[in-house]
Amino acid sequence: MHLADMWIGHFSLKRKENAKWLTNEAFKVATSRHACLRPPACGLALALFMLSIEQPQVTAAHKKYEQKYRELMTEVMRLEAAQDFDSLNKLFNLMASG
Repeated sequence: MHLADMWIGHFSLKRKENAKWLTNEAFKVATSRHACLRPPACGLALALFMLSIEQPQVTAAHKKYEQKYRELMTEVMRLEAAQDFDSLNKLFNLMASG
């Protein structure tokens, strides 16, 4: 639930400018994708993703942010690319169960 609070809390501060990030689809994809990681890695990965959305010049200038995001999300991105949704669901369910 904290990932949802992060996402909505942040992007709702400027509703008009961030309307596309507040749609149900964007919200569900972003939060469920990062919920495949254990805390606190899930929060850090989501924060880095949000930084890349709002301040792409910062992530472009400081590669350490992109590197850290890739380090955290490698397995999730690999499973997404392979369209291995069963394994993604297992990761998500494992993290959701505590």
